[in-house]
Amino acid sequence: MFWENLISLCNEKDVSPTTVVVSLNISRGSVTGWKKGSVPNDTTLKKIADYFGVTPEYLLQDNIATSSERNKKEQAVLEQYNELTDEEKEKAREYIKFLISQRK
Repeated sequence: MFWENLISLCNEKDVSPTTVVVSLNISRGSVTGWKKGSVPNDTTLKKIADYFGVTPEYLLQDNIATSSERNKKEQAVLEQYNELTDEEKEKAREYIKFLISQRK
């Protein structure tokens, strides 16, 4: 949870976790622990949250990284859709309607 969120925020800011800890004067060894599932103490969590402009609670939430990745995938699909001809777009919309109807 924390590690995935940290990685997601690092990717958005184009920095590595090591760069973050060095700039915040946090032990580099902390990164290894976080990879293995540990969570920083409250003070460290606050420093990291401030660095990224988020709350400590945000860093601990489920699905932040998943949401970010999902947004990237949705953007890629939209870009592909925009490359289609009008006829192809209509076929794509019909296929999507068909897929949805199969769930019912």
